[in-house]
Amino acid sequence: MKTVLALLWLSVLQAQAPVPCPPAALTEAQVLQLLKDRVPDGRIVQFAGACHIGFFPSSEILDRLANAGATPPVLEALRQDGNPRATLAEARQEVASLERRIQNLTSASEAARDRDLARLEAEYQAQRDKTAQVGPQDMFEKDADYAARAARARDALADLERIHKAAREQLAARYSGELAEQTQAIRGQIEAFVKKRMYLLAGAKLDFVNYDANHDRLVAEVNGEQYWFTAPPDRAKVIYGRWSKAALAQAFSDDDSHTRYLVDTPTDDRFPGVPKVVVEETERKEAAAAVERRRALAGEFVAIPAGEFMMGSDSFDEKPRHRVRITKRFEMGKYEVTQAQWKAAMGANPSTFKGDDRPVETVSWNDVQEFLKRLNATDDGYRYRLPTEAEWEYAARAGSTADGVANVDEIAWYGENSGRETHPVGRKRANAWSLYDMLGNVWEWCADWHGANYYASSPVDDPQGPASGTDRVVRGGSWDRFVGVWPAYRYWFDPDVRSISSGFRLVREVGLP
Repeated sequence: MKTVLALLWLSVLQAQAPVPCPPAALTEAQVLQLLKDRVPDGRIVQFAGACHIGFFPSSEILDRLANAGATPPVLEALRQDGNPRATLAEARQEVASLERRIQNLTSASEAARDRDLARLEAEYQAQRDKTAQVGPQDMFEKDADYAARAARARDALADLERIHKAAREQLAARYSGELAEQTQAIRGQIEAFVKKRMYLLAGAKLDFVNYDANHDRLVAEVNGEQYWFTAPPDRAKVIYGRWSKAALAQAFSDDDSHTRYLVDTPTDDRFPGVPKVVVEETERKEAAAAVERRRALAGEFVAIPAGEFMMGSDSFDEKPRHRVRITKRFEMGKYEVTQAQWKAAMGANPSTFKGDDRPVETVSWNDVQEFLKRLNATDDGYRYRLPTEAEWEYAARAGSTADGVANVDEIAWYGENSGRETHPVGRKRANAWSLYDMLGNVWEWCADWHGANYYASSPVDDPQGPASGTDRVVRGGSWDRFVGVWPAYRYWFDPDVRSISSGFRLVREVGLP
């Protein structure tokens, strides 16, 4: 049954008379009644503007009103009227709720994107396997005809890779754009709360605790919760000189522009304050985020266990095959260092084949030392370096004792399938220890000097290479090589050489047993 007040409202609305406000601000129940009675949007907006609402329009409440038929203009009018009177606690709760909503949308979007990427990858692999089937040369086919047929297949694979890369980028961009569009309004609401930085704290009781001159910080308690107010020493002296603690607390309590509103940015006429717990949590999050940014600069790592293996082979300068023991476990980069990582640390990108997710190349061994110096200067709790030649081969073998590699096309970009260029890291199958592109794509610098006869006198435990030399070791083969794409193959460059086929991956050290 409609209340007398609701009937009065309806009669007034029908007559289009000026809005008669009830004695108190509108409640959620009264707004729901207006919606139920199908009051026009324009009149509900008038009511909200003239009579105001007596509740905070949280996301939960607005969702209920939307389900009851409230249109976007009505919801926005309620939001605009209610937010200026939000208390600090309500504002905190609402921002947390909005952030959860963004996280839920993000998780759903990422899950859908990953499903589509997996489908795209499966289709690509099927097409690639079909395209790569050149078939053997038969007795009736001339060498030149077979070479031309193989070249056409390589060109087709290169075209297929370019198309696949473009499709991946297009799909990722589509999901990113859709997510941005879905969350834009929510982020705008959060920004409004953060930008406002001034919230009602009804019945505030303020007591000063002390003053921290080193941080220009006036420490006080507001309703028992510790707040930090920014106030330089000369300002703090005026405050303390003018009022006693009790009088100041009373003065603040009586003045809406000061105590009842708490702000966290300096102004001429307000004492900026923010809860101590909020400051400490913000500082903690910022410090943790800074550490994560520094670690992201180094990329992802895989733990490599200690162990022994037979290093080398019976071919070239890979001999003699000899026993090596890695006495401590270490962490090795899951991927080759990318151009995005290099640019983040060094600024410029020297690579010939541009792409943030491609391995950086055209970097000398000495260039890498400068990168390591800057990376270690971030002081994120790790020490970064290049792997030793023994560590590299141990990780590349990943427990295998074979000299060669079966199905090399599945794990490596090399002269037969690369299309004469590098490729984004992580697109081929990882080895048994979850390391990608250990073979092919780019040569990887190692820490060691190269010594052609070093294997004959190498120590068993953690060999570090010769004490001196003229060239540094590179391992793994590259996009332009038809040979060398196996774990034991050794090669070397002058440490000043910047080759379009050489890059690197990282090892990081931490207090591991």
